[in-house]
Amino acid sequence: MARFERSAERWLEDVSRRKEMHVVLLDDGAASSLSLFIEAREPTDELSSEAPRLRMLDHLPRGKAVTIMEQIASTPSVQGILQEISMCLLSAPKETLPISGIGNNLGTEARNFLHALKLRTAQLLRCFPEDFHIEDLGSASTATYKHAECKPYHVPPQQYRMIDIARYGRLMTLDTDITTHIHKSVKGISPIELVSEINKGRCLLIDCRSEEERSFGYLEGAVSLANVSMFEVDSCRVAVAYCCIGTCSAAWCQRLLDGTYTGAAGSLASKCVYVSGGVAAWAHYGGKFVQPQISVPIDSVHCSRAEFADFFPVRGYHVVCPEIGILRSLHSDTTVAQVSMIRFRRLQSLAREIHSLHFSSVPCLEVEAVMGITSPKEADIVLVDCRTEEERQISTLDAELPLLSKEQLKAHFFDLTSKPRTFVLFCTTGGRSGKFCAELLHKLSTGELSKQGPVEVKNMLGGVAAWLHGGGRLVDISRRNTRRVHTWVKPFMDLFPVGNFHLVCDELNEDVQDAHQCKSAS
Repeated sequence: MARFERSAERWLEDVSRRKEMHVVLLDDGAASSLSLFIEAREPTDELSSEAPRLRMLDHLPRGKAVTIMEQIASTPSVQGILQEISMCLLSAPKETLPISGIGNNLGTEARNFLHALKLRTAQLLRCFPEDFHIEDLGSASTATYKHAECKPYHVPPQQYRMIDIARYGRLMTLDTDITTHIHKSVKGISPIELVSEINKGRCLLIDCRSEEERSFGYLEGAVSLANVSMFEVDSCRVAVAYCCIGTCSAAWCQRLLDGTYTGAAGSLASKCVYVSGGVAAWAHYGGKFVQPQISVPIDSVHCSRAEFADFFPVRGYHVVCPEIGILRSLHSDTTVAQVSMIRFRRLQSLAREIHSLHFSSVPCLEVEAVMGITSPKEADIVLVDCRTEEERQISTLDAELPLLSKEQLKAHFFDLTSKPRTFVLFCTTGGRSGKFCAELLHKLSTGELSKQGPVEVKNMLGGVAAWLHGGGRLVDISRRNTRRVHTWVKPFMDLFPVGNFHLVCDELNEDVQDAHQCKSAS
């Protein structure tokens, strides 16, 4: 029961009164690979998922691992040793240590892996110049960590482009939702098209963000929406509006088209467009921002919500954000809520389709039904988190019911059924938990799994994503409220609510087959 909720441990002690515990372990090896939504990619140990990538080290000459760092950088072993080195440097004066002494501060496992890499410490750190600075002083060379706190992930320069492509893709998916389902009549233009419009002349560039956002940098020549008159719109050839990620500016254009904006006429609205993806898209194209009043180029840009920061490129700009959950915008951004509703409907459709295709016989519960169970006295209902340990370390559901991990349920199933129980299983979107439900029900029906009393096993449709869409809260491993949630794979990021939560995902773990299956199913 290592590293899970203390309350779950105490609850398990209450139901395990027998002196001899009957442990039933399920066979994970028999699981068939159904799809992305089925638990087929969960490793049996930490190294199983990285073993193929690290196998290329076997016959690599000493020092040559730097040539394949792009392929192996995202493995847990490489990330683990970088985390250890980062913590060592952060605890040192001025975040600096002699390179010759760093190895002495590392654990045995990290030192052994560094030996397996056939790399010196300096060679490894030079592969991550954005994070570590090497001062070449011969045998007295030093290493300095460039950040004030340990980064959750270290990336070699070659891979930043991969992350930015994925982020821009998510930004354009959001824009597609806006123009396809919400503001269907408005027209969006790309940053390249914006430059073309500016060069043609008589282009009125309108900044729909708040003054606080503008104070950290804006597009040169832009005018705040608060200071724009309909006369100016009528006098220009084209009016281009922009905001943080395109939601507010698209809504403003729609209001013009609807005639709900004071003083606007249909002829005026027809010349108004917005920048698809807003300043985030502008940043992806390397666009310039200028400092207010003095129009001097600046590398900072304000993000209206901390949760939107992951739409911006990784490098090149200092993205300033408010705290998670706080909205700083000139207008109430109802478009964000509308996009979230579209994603919720998409999630529901996806979850039901996967259920009907792969485990139609499994009983299911809508997330609203689970949320309606608020009494802790209903201990015959137990929630089971079927996600990986990595996901659970970030957060899990904040519920009044007993909450176990999948592994805990496996190990203590017999004792947990000493009284009638209903186990409600969940994962990210309901696929992995649905498969595990089917396995449990099959083993119960064949007698392969022992129980004491009546047992019901149900799957929560939509999983954690549906829980958040329904207004549910999250807690971290210490039972403190948090807004961080692991999405498991990148395609699932577009199924979660827009804003309010910080989505955690390995942005370099691109499984082409998984992505293809997700798109085809949705």
